[in-house]
Amino acid sequence: MKSKLLLLISIVLFLTGCLKKEYLLAPPQLKLIVKDNSSTKISGATVTLYDSEEDLLSDKQIINFGLTDSTGVIVFVDLQETIYYFKIEKGEKNNLESNYFFKEPLKMGERKTIITSIF
Repeated sequence: MKSKLLLLISIVLFLTGCLKKEYLLAPPQLKLIVKDNSSTKISGATVTLYDSEEDLLSDKQIINFGLTDSTGVIVFVDLQETIYYFKIEKGEKNNLESNYFFKEPLKMGERKTIITSIF
């Protein structure tokens, strides 16, 4: 009886040790903080995402777009693991003279934050 109980415990421990735990990472996110040349955060700026520089410059193949909130922030969720190009506009100001992309691709489980300016 004692040996059967020990065998049963051994089998249960073996099987639970073989279970594979799988953790799913959230899709990449991109957070942009938009400021002007005096570091004032800009609300209501239009932000457009592209997946290539050619698309950005020709204003084609838009991936996503939106407006910055009252704190100058916009967050894009459920993105792909890639480099995105972004155009930010408000009135006559835009970011094309400063930065409009990032060098490293987004990764699963990551929220990349970029602070950028429009002139």
